[in-house]
Amino acid sequence: MDDTADLDVSIENDDEPAAPAQDFELLSVCPDDEAARTPWRKALWTWRENARHTLAYDGSRYHAEPAAWTQTAFVCGLVMLWEEGFYNPATREFTVDRFLDQAEKAFGGSTC
Repeated sequence: MDDTADLDVSIENDDEPAAPAQDFELLSVCPDDEAARTPWRKALWTWRENARHTLAYDGSRYHAEPAAWTQTAFVCGLVMLWEEGFYNPATREFTVDRFLDQAEKAFGGSTC
C-alpha cells in the first residue's frame, strides 16, 4: 500500500474546503495478516493527517454550542427515508408515530 497516495478532491463546496476522496483500499477492513497491519495503520494515520491538513480541520465544530449535544449522544439511530418501518409503501404514507413507538420499545425512547 502506498503511503503517499494522491488525495483527490471529491466534492467542492463554496462554504468549506474540499474533502479528500476516500481511498477504498486504504479505508477498507484491516488486513487479516498481522504483518500487514502496522503498515496499514501507518497509511491510515497518514491519510487522516493529510485529510486534516487539507480540510484545515481543528475540531472546533465539535466544541461549538450547536454541537454540544454530540458530547453526550453515544448512540445515534439513522433511518433511510423509505425504510418500511418509517414509510408504508402500500398506503404511500410516512409512519412517524409507529417508527417512534418501535424505537421506544427497542431502545428506550429518544430525545427528539
